[in-house]
Amino acid sequence: MRIKIIVIVLLFILSPLGAQKRKRVKIHTSFGLSNRTESILKTIKNKDKSNNSYVLNKDDIAALLDILQKTDMCIKATVENISNKQTVAYKKFRTIDAISGIGEIKIIRSFEMGIFNPTGRKLDVAILNENTFFAFINNSGNLVFSRDGSLFVNADGFIVNRIGYYIYPKLQLRQNDSIVTLHITEDGAFFVKDDLNEDRRVGQIKIFTFQNPEALSFDKGCNCFTSSLSNKEYSENNLSLNNDKIMLQGFLELSNVMIVQEQVNYLELIRFYNLIYDTITRLDPSFSGVYKTHIYDPKYIDSLNVNIK
Repeated sequence: MRIKIIVIVLLFILSPLGAQKRKRVKIHTSFGLSNRTESILKTIKNKDKSNNSYVLNKDDIAALLDILQKTDMCIKATVENISNKQTVAYKKFRTIDAISGIGEIKIIRSFEMGIFNPTGRKLDVAILNENTFFAFINNSGNLVFSRDGSLFVNADGFIVNRIGYYIYPKLQLRQNDSIVTLHITEDGAFFVKDDLNEDRRVGQIKIFTFQNPEALSFDKGCNCFTSSLSNKEYSENNLSLNNDKIMLQGFLELSNVMIVQEQVNYLELIRFYNLIYDTITRLDPSFSGVYKTHIYDPKYIDSLNVNIK
């Protein structure tokens, strides 16, 4: 998303004496309206052909509020992306043309793969296929799905994720098994060396592929997705049966957030938000402060403490 908004000069005009007293904002095209900004104005008002300008009055507040609320959604999605730049395998929000398509705005997750980062850690593993996920058993006994392959061994020897959910199906190491000898094959089998220095198979994990991952619900508390989809909409894969080789030990998938692009989007969105906000408050001063929060201050982005690499 690339939003190019040219600064608009807003003229505050009072109606003539004797006419109905109400405030107006005239936005004249000679001040350099971008095509996208003008497309927004056209959704609210027809251009006054006599002076080639858009004159907005209090009757237009409802339409402006709708635009303001949708822009607010875009800003919050962008802030969420920036905040999760460092989250393993995080999938960013994507807004579908937030300005020119404001009437039918959609915010969806992009399941494009992130870069694979070598860690050298035995219990880190990445999946090389898009729309494919590890499965974990949560505290309620239900399956949740994640691209985050940061694995650990709990006190009982079970392989778990960073918050203690069991990998599916459950895998348990013996007390004398050494993580140093752990080997995860490209088809998801776990092996360790036994006392005779021979490979002993611990088990095989399964992965799930979704036809429409956008329908999954994200739980940021565990960096996992939940599903209410029917069995027809996803497949459970045993990689050893299919001879699939899509596991990469010693790597983690990074988030797919492009931090510089998100920062540019953020700044441009708040400029557009403030334009609409200021227009509304000129028409109705009682509105002032209703939608203003700290995330619309450009300095807020610095407080997110994102390490740009």
